[in-house]
Amino acid sequence: MRLFERILFGIFIVWGAVGAVTLGLRQFLLPPWISWADAFFMVLAAANVLLAMARRDGWPDTLKSFAIIAIGSGIVETVGATTGRPFGPYEYTPFFGPRIAGILPIAIPLAWYAVLGTGHYLIFHWLKLGSRRVTAIAVAAWATAFDFVLEPFAAYVKSYWIWHSPAIPPQNYASWFLISFLLARLAPWGRGPIDRFDPRPPCVAATMLLIFVVGRIAAGV
Repeated sequence: MRLFERILFGIFIVWGAVGAVTLGLRQFLLPPWISWADAFFMVLAAANVLLAMARRDGWPDTLKSFAIIAIGSGIVETVGATTGRPFGPYEYTPFFGPRIAGILPIAIPLAWYAVLGTGHYLIFHWLKLGSRRVTAIAVAAWATAFDFVLEPFAAYVKSYWIWHSPAIPPQNYASWFLISFLLARLAPWGRGPIDRFDPRPPCVAATMLLIFVVGRIAAGV
């Protein structure tokens, strides 16, 4: 990694550690002067995954994959927040940073990229499934399991979005699996050498999961 990438990775780790400690102290909603902190965490997460992917696959395939996932997930999430389909009825709040057209937080497409990117990187390197279709299925399973940990944290601990239903609808997870599969299948990643492993994707995934788990335990969710 170049010096800039090391610094960016270090900032992500420190930012995530501070976030985990803050949640452990039951400080769930941030004061207005630092309300941007959670969205910035997602910027750092996505940036570190993007740089790791570029190191493996090269910039052209990496940028194409990022565009497919960010734009695709952004469109689906915007439709979901305005129509209730395919995930179920929900709406975003101001607690996850700036929103596009007052609807979609900018951090949401970045979160999709971070989740799918870390899943693809780990599956591609550790399982070596060979088939792009099978790899996409595995990435979709990873993303759905990730969302199972994320959803209660985002909705009930941090209030990034509000579900207009008594509980998180099962169709949310089915939709996550299907959309994740389609995005992972369309993204032209995974054509780089398999022997150059980068520690950033697993650290990004572990840090995100740590924050979700600590927050849920502290909030009793």
